[in-house]
Amino acid sequence: MRIGFIGLGNMGSHMARHLIHAGHLVTVHDTRPEAAAEHMALGARWADTPAACAADAELLVTMLPNPRIVEDVLLRGGAAEALREGALWIDMSTSTPAAAERVAAEALDRRGVRRLDAPVSGMARGAEAGRLQIFVGGTADDFRMCLPVLEAMGDPDKVLHVGPLGAWLTRSS
Repeated sequence: MRIGFIGLGNMGSHMARHLIHAGHLVTVHDTRPEAAAEHMALGARWADTPAACAADAELLVTMLPNPRIVEDVLLRGGAAEALREGALWIDMSTSTPAAAERVAAEALDRRGVRRLDAPVSGMARGAEAGRLQIFVGGTADDFRMCLPVLEAMGDPDKVLHVGPLGAWLTRSS
């Protein structure tokens, strides 16, 4: 699968590495290009902008530190507009359903871009070991389609479909 991955921080760097090791064609972006050195050595492609990272992706994963940055990357960085019709965005960021709704309303829904929210538990150690617990909100069909991708980053026994978008708010606490 062609995956764009934005956010190579303490957790995202490990998560993207697991996707590469699982055999996916991964394009990465981060505000710090040096954060991608290991990924590029493993075969990932570098994208200079969020839009370039999303442009060829069947699936875009974001792992960003807060809702403001999610909106900056997706809306002002052009990633949402660059996603093709039928692509899927998985937001694994420390964010809110409200931020994802704004992105969807402004740039995704009218073009048929699907989405899942998938917050994680397990901190950097869990990300490094590929043992994150992942709480996934969205349609069952999209969840099933993305399950191998999610299991590459998380503990297969702890990748949970918790219901529709935003359902993790009531299930993970």
